Amino acid sequence: MARRNDKVDWREGKPIFILLAALFGCSLLTGLLVIALSPRQAGLARTAQCLDNLHSLSVAVKAYAEDNANLLPPVSKPTPLADVRRGAVTYPPDAVKLWPAHDWRRGITPYVSNPAQFLCPLTQSAFSYDLNSAPEGVDTVLIIDKPNYALLWDVGLREQPGAGPHGGKYAVKTLSGTGFATSGRGELFQRLIFRP
Repeated sequence: MARRNDKVDWREGKPIFILLAALFGCSLLTGLLVIALSPRQAGLARTAQCLDNLHSLSVAVKAYAEDNANLLPPVSKPTPLADVRRGAVTYPPDAVKLWPAHDWRRGITPYVSNPAQFLCPLTQSAFSYDLNSAPEGVDTVLIIDKPNYALLWDVGLREQPGAGPHGGKYAVKTLSGTGFATSGRGELFQRLIFRP
C-alpha cells in the first residue's frame, strides 16, 4: 500500500512548471513568426502603396489626355538609371528641380492630388516611375491593345529584370487600368507593349 507522502500532488508545482514551459515555448514561437513575417508584410504593403501610386498617376495621365486632345503627356527623354541611383530625393520642391521642363511629371503635376505619389515608397526617388509615351505625346485613340499597353512602371523594369524594388519585382500599370507586380520576365511581362 502506497504511503501518503509518495503520492504526487498537482499542487506541488510540477504540472504548473510544465504548463509555464509550454506557454513560454508557444509565445517564443509566436514572437519568432511575427519577426519573420513582418518584413514580408511590410514589403507587400509597400508594393500595394506603389500600385496605388501608379493608379493615381494613371488617373492624372488620363485627365491630362482628356484636356489635351487625347494626347498622353510628352516624354522629354528616357530616365537614365544614373539619375535614379543618385539617391533619395524628396518632393517638393527638390524633385521638380530635377525634372526637365517638358517632362511628363511636370505635365501631370496639376492633376496629382498628393505629390508623394510620384515616389515609389521603396526607392523614394524623383525618378521612381516611367511613362510610355513619345517626345510629342501619344494619341490614346490610336492605341489598340490597351490591356497590354504598359502606361506606367517602376524605373529599371526593362533594363534590370529581377532587380525591382519590391522583392525583385516591379509595379506596372496598363492603359486599361490593370496593375500588377512583375519580375520583368515571364508571360505577363512578354505581353506588355513598351513602345508607343
